[in-house]
Amino acid sequence: MIVTAKFTFYDVTACGYFPHGGEEARFGNLSSMLGQLQRWATSPQFVLRDTCTYEAGEGCDTLRTFCFDVAHCRTSGDYLLTTWNEIPSTDGKTATVNGGARVGSAHVALTDLPADGIPGYPTYFWFLPPEGLFATVTINQILNGHPNLGHYMNGFLRNFSDHACRMVNEEGVIEVCGYHQLPTDPPEKLNPRFQSILRRNRAEMDFIRSNREDIRKYIRKMKVRPHIARDTGLLHQLFEHFTGLDQHETSPEPVKIRYEITATPSESELEAIIAEWQASCGYPTRWDDVGFQFADDDQTVRWLSYSLARSDFDIDIPTGGDGVPYQAQALLDTIQEERDTIRAIVR
Repeated sequence: MIVTAKFTFYDVTACGYFPHGGEEARFGNLSSMLGQLQRWATSPQFVLRDTCTYEAGEGCDTLRTFCFDVAHCRTSGDYLLTTWNEIPSTDGKTATVNGGARVGSAHVALTDLPADGIPGYPTYFWFLPPEGLFATVTINQILNGHPNLGHYMNGFLRNFSDHACRMVNEEGVIEVCGYHQLPTDPPEKLNPRFQSILRRNRAEMDFIRSNREDIRKYIRKMKVRPHIARDTGLLHQLFEHFTGLDQHETSPEPVKIRYEITATPSESELEAIIAEWQASCGYPTRWDDVGFQFADDDQTVRWLSYSLARSDFDIDIPTGGDGVPYQAQALLDTIQEERDTIRAIVR
């Protein structure tokens, strides 16, 4: 079955065990961590509910994340990790609400979960360890699971990797007392750390910055929901201007808005525009974007989204779909067939 998958690449900026205040890992790397994770998660004594690596306590903005599946390609060294991301439930029930109901009059329906069921959704991560890269792979969904991945990997490094030294404390509870490179080494007080950032292809951004004085138009396009737009300054004005809706009207669908400002930004203004976009980038669609037109070419828009290593590809995968997660090995094998083509978007 041919599906369209969005690949968004990230650089792994840290993966290992670091001295306090240090920027160079004493030991640990991405390939080793993924191999250890695969062995740990697939060990015979484990089931899926045992594979969450961190505690999602009260007030935590992230619920539990589990290892749903993991696969490895020995030829390339790549891994494909599928995580299962928990969504809220109450006393074994999930809640849904009729989106067409009036505010204040909506009815919530509760659906029973099966015994030991964990409500959630899958997310997919393609790791290229030798290059310090990974890509989120989203198919027919918006959420890519990247924030949960950070919690998951840091939890594994902190609590369950081969480098974690565990001992029983006075209360009889097993706790981590430090980290060692080899089982025969004494434990050290180190900081386990996994960090990643969006991979940006600098050519587009460098062009915009170096040609700032030739910018003649700034373009912003976005999707807004009416009840949010009416409560915010600029969006409030734009929403009422473009839709004609007043404070008492609603629209059930997101509204696409595009506005243009004819101006040449100063250096500080341009950096502020870029910084604001970078702070919120990771947009699910290219409709949410910032672009510039230049004096020598008023037909071309240079969009900031093109500075990201992100693109859509059609892939042929035989398993999964219609809400059923794709098998990790099948998805990894499919990606390997198009590996060079997909990898080429990273420059």
